[in-house]
Amino acid sequence: MDILFGNYNPSGRLVQTWPTSLEQLPPMIDYDLRHGRTYLYSEQHPLYAFGYGLSYSTFDYSKISLSRNQLKTGETLLVKVDVTNRGKMAGDEVIQVYVQHVGSKVYRPHKELKAFRRVTIGAGQKAPVEIPLKVDSLAWWNPRQQRYELEGDRVRIMLGGSSDALGAGAEVQVTAGLPVGRR
Repeated sequence: MDILFGNYNPSGRLVQTWPTSLEQLPPMIDYDLRHGRTYLYSEQHPLYAFGYGLSYSTFDYSKISLSRNQLKTGETLLVKVDVTNRGKMAGDEVIQVYVQHVGSKVYRPHKELKAFRRVTIGAGQKAPVEIPLKVDSLAWWNPRQQRYELEGDRVRIMLGGSSDALGAGAEVQVTAGLPVGRR
């Protein structure tokens, strides 16, 4: 009741994509995710996107920056952003970090969620937020070699409150290698 009467600010997020219509989905017997069944590969605008959530506050993102311009195996990138609560009540925002491989030589998703962080921000307040992103999480599974590999390419880092509400981001150059900690 507190949520319905505006006494509590909700902050839950969807863990799936809700299509606008059945026509947006591939045939039921097509289990290949690359044909658009999830946010990873879909080219359609969904009714409710992966990561979507309701709030009585509106959050703005500014000053997006990365701790470094180049990454190699074993390193961690710090994604930094200022988040401002434009609402009239305190609220939680789930800052979602998505990546897009710009120069990949293998078939990759359009965007992938790689990190997130929930922060509580007071009404009218701004909070600086840092989210760590391990470069090894950018590796892809090479079926021929039977191992994860870190591909050398440019990776676009995008931030937002859901997979379809991503603002401007920044790019980082990744050096090829074998990820540490993956076998």
